[in-house]
Amino acid sequence: MIPPPPYRQLLTILCLLAWPMALMAQEAALENIPLTDAPKYSISDIILKSLREGRVINTQPEAVRRSDVLKVLRVRLGEAPFAGDIETDASNLVNHYHYFKSVSAELHKDGAKTARLTFICEDPPVASLNFLELIDGRWQMNPEGSFEARTALGIAPGDLFSIERLDRELRERLFDSERFIDIKSEHRYAAEGVHVTVKMVREQMVDLVVLSGVSAETTSDVIASSQELVDYLGEDIGETTRVSDPKRRLGSKGNILFTSKFAGRHTIEMIRRSVRRHYVQKGYPDVDMTWHMVDVPVKPDGDKKWNLSDAARANHPELNSDQVDAVLETAIPGQKVLLLTVHEGPHVEIADIHFDGIESLLRAPGMPALEPGSLPSSYWPLWYAMPWTTREDSIKRALFQVMQNGPSVFDAHPDFNIDAASQDAAFIERHLRSAGWQDVKVLLKAIRYNNDRSRVELTYDLKTGPLYVVTHVGVRLKSQPPPGSPDGTAPEPLVASVEEIWEKLDMDGVESETPLEMGDGPASKTWLAVPPAPYNENLISGNPFDPGDQGAQQRIEALFGKHGYSRIRFEATPIYQDAGASIDGLTPELASLPEGVLAVRLAIDIDQGHKYRIGEIDIAGNLETKTSVILRQLALTPGELFNVDEMRRAENRLRRLQWFEQTAPGAGVQVVPNYTDAISPDDNDAYIVNITVHLVEGSTKSINFTAGYSPGASAFVSLSLAFRNFDLFDFPGFTGAGQTLELAIEPRVAERQRYSLSFQEPFMFGYPVSGSFSLSLTDQDRGPFTVGERGGRVSFGYRLMRDLSAFLSYENFINEISDVSASAPFELRREEGETHFTAISVEGIYSTIDHPFFPTDGHRLTFEYQLASELFGGEVNMWRMTAGAKQAFLLHQIDDTRDVTLSLSWVGIWQDIYGDTDRVPLSRRLFLGSIDPGRPTTNMRGFRRSGVGPSAGDDAIGGNFLMNSTAEVTLPVQPGFFWLVGFVDVGELVPVIDNFDPSGITASFGMGFRMQVPLFPAPLGVDFGWPLFDQPGNRRQVVAVNFAFGFG
Repeated sequence: MIPPPPYRQLLTILCLLAWPMALMAQEAALENIPLTDAPKYSISDIILKSLREGRVINTQPEAVRRSDVLKVLRVRLGEAPFAGDIETDASNLVNHYHYFKSVSAELHKDGAKTARLTFICEDPPVASLNFLELIDGRWQMNPEGSFEARTALGIAPGDLFSIERLDRELRERLFDSERFIDIKSEHRYAAEGVHVTVKMVREQMVDLVVLSGVSAETTSDVIASSQELVDYLGEDIGETTRVSDPKRRLGSKGNILFTSKFAGRHTIEMIRRSVRRHYVQKGYPDVDMTWHMVDVPVKPDGDKKWNLSDAARANHPELNSDQVDAVLETAIPGQKVLLLTVHEGPHVEIADIHFDGIESLLRAPGMPALEPGSLPSSYWPLWYAMPWTTREDSIKRALFQVMQNGPSVFDAHPDFNIDAASQDAAFIERHLRSAGWQDVKVLLKAIRYNNDRSRVELTYDLKTGPLYVVTHVGVRLKSQPPPGSPDGTAPEPLVASVEEIWEKLDMDGVESETPLEMGDGPASKTWLAVPPAPYNENLISGNPFDPGDQGAQQRIEALFGKHGYSRIRFEATPIYQDAGASIDGLTPELASLPEGVLAVRLAIDIDQGHKYRIGEIDIAGNLETKTSVILRQLALTPGELFNVDEMRRAENRLRRLQWFEQTAPGAGVQVVPNYTDAISPDDNDAYIVNITVHLVEGSTKSINFTAGYSPGASAFVSLSLAFRNFDLFDFPGFTGAGQTLELAIEPRVAERQRYSLSFQEPFMFGYPVSGSFSLSLTDQDRGPFTVGERGGRVSFGYRLMRDLSAFLSYENFINEISDVSASAPFELRREEGETHFTAISVEGIYSTIDHPFFPTDGHRLTFEYQLASELFGGEVNMWRMTAGAKQAFLLHQIDDTRDVTLSLSWVGIWQDIYGDTDRVPLSRRLFLGSIDPGRPTTNMRGFRRSGVGPSAGDDAIGGNFLMNSTAEVTLPVQPGFFWLVGFVDVGELVPVIDNFDPSGITASFGMGFRMQVPLFPAPLGVDFGWPLFDQPGNRRQVVAVNFAFGFG
């Protein structure tokens, strides 16, 4: 019978009191042995007790640690003491070591030949308490600091000395006050008591912080590897005005990190973390760092024998010679230095990685997740196709790919990152879970070093559990009656079929004759997965670590969303097979599942819910831009069916205008739906969703000074004024109507001059009709000749759909080839003179790109047909067709403002003559080469400008058929300001289309950066390109550096 709660508590208290009493009774029952009989017994235990105010207390004495007492005793556990040893030990503890004020000994028999020894010790008092501070490189008394510390500490001479209490008081009352870098205590035992000395190092300003034990290159790597350290050091990295000799700023044994900074324990800890993080990633698991505050001594007056190095060593005996040298080669006398010494330890590489439990993966059927993926090398898949490669090798290397410490075909023995070792267990677990092992557990089991700690072997324990595969998929659809309808009203028609749902699952299978039971009824239709697909949650919700993997739920929601049903109820319930249970309804080819594989029947229940129509659209944050201008760019209309995908495309339309702050979340544009229970007045069958557009406006007026140079090719300087959100009738702000006005002035510097004026109105007279005009005059020296152009262009456009526009343009230009060199090839000399060119163009543009320069999503398709004719007032009869495509992919989202993206673009241009025109004028031919601001869509970095394609000698003569494609990866370093890029350019330019040969392509690769300069309309760029595949006649340039803009 269990007592009532009050009695239970009383019983617990009585038990707690009875336990020590029972121990005391047991000890009292032991037979007391005279100390003279001690040699007859082996000592089974040594007990220390305290004597307080004449009473024996069953607790350890606090003046000295038990381990220190046992070290000085003659008596040893498990041995019989010699005669007089116990008495001698008791006397020495008091009179020789002065650990205690008094000590007495007792011996109790606890066995036939064993005895328990007890020392009863009286703790000594605190005889004195002194406080020292590190001042000018020496430990000195600071009266003010001593009074402050003594008052805060709460320990005074005469108190019983307690090591534990002293440490606690120092930590809680002094160190935790965050006024000190370090506090440590020293105590000296004497007959009168314990003399305590507390040594304190205050947080203070230092002249230099010196990192010792690393090279100058490593120091810069350490700093660059920690954004926290970079932010703290600011502009003072590696700089000092106190050192006159520049060579002494960065020595071989020590490196100045920063000058005149506040050194506190948080600073030291931050640097220690940064140093450790860097070294651990480089394969130094045992790295450690110690610190010392060093005051460089000053030479006394008149002392001719004084030596700086000897004086520094005398002041700081705790430093070795290398540490002293590191300080003296970077600092000067009189400076205060915080010396941080790195102890690297051995460099460790991974010798091998073992997986206990990999047998369960070997028994699993062939699955993509257990096969090595592709790396940026054609050798990787080939390596695993070799006949000597076993399935175990293949599975292990597949796991290596998801590990930070994983070996690869490029690095068989990577540096050992000890911090990543345990993280890799989580990565392997996540990978296997996505492959169907839902119950998997992965643990880092062992880390084994070799004798010299240069190699390490890791062992991971894989407890996979069963492999779950989807064998059946049942889908059930239902709908609701219209909102506000009376009871008994029939449900609305379904806007999607079960077959469409099955297609969105992206699985292979056959329809089953037996419907899947879903708890409250059968499925509308059931499929058998053939072959069974590994089950994981990402199949439905998408992979959170892969932005491109949407998951079936998002694809299905988009299917209903385009019909206005944007809030469907989606439930995917897995029905797991119990171990040992049979599965009915499998295909004849799969009569039963292999051992260790369990079936999952997936029940998908979808309620399409109700339609939603757009209600109010609220614009917030448009301080300068007119609301009507935002609404027409948004292109969402109150009363229309609401579609989440259309809302995202509307966001992209606003972002690519470049009117908003690029460094803000969402690039300054965020469109948020607000669902309501109100019924739409336009459609009694739908609810209302209101939309709020949050904007952060950026600068739309820019002054652009652009300098361009490509070694051996060209140079240019231009000044331009650009207003991307111009308002012709808004004086004096001229902002807010969405118009574009640009003025460019490029005087002749080396090769060319250019003057242009352009204006665009995107929405004329309140209709989706755009109008624009441009005037230009250019003159470019191409070496053996000069090409000039003057004229203008008028264009009108109409927005056919939200993202589709059509344009009709007329252009009229005078092209001139002059100053042709007498030694120029005939192909150039015959082009000398003026040519009057007039043409009409028809163009269509479909774009969902979210950013003109650094897109993360969407695509862009363009097609243009241009017809030049004498009928339009010119003298050239020719046509040109241009097609282009661009697709942006989000590879990885670093945070809200930084996305790693891949952009793929292609352009093809074909032109020819007709009528009585005998050739395409040189001024109208196509050219391919390094980036040309005049032709930003066709480029081949790694070659000279116009350096790819037909030529006469060393002079480009252009062609009439061009294919050009680019793949570019963009990595934002500083959002909205600085980006790194890597690229591959591929293309071919030939005189006529009949000469096109895929084997004649030219390719280049390289890297560069983009930088957004304030007041510039587009990022400046620098690219370094190297030819990858070259063709005879191309004008190579091993490294091409281009300063230009408009790479989007």
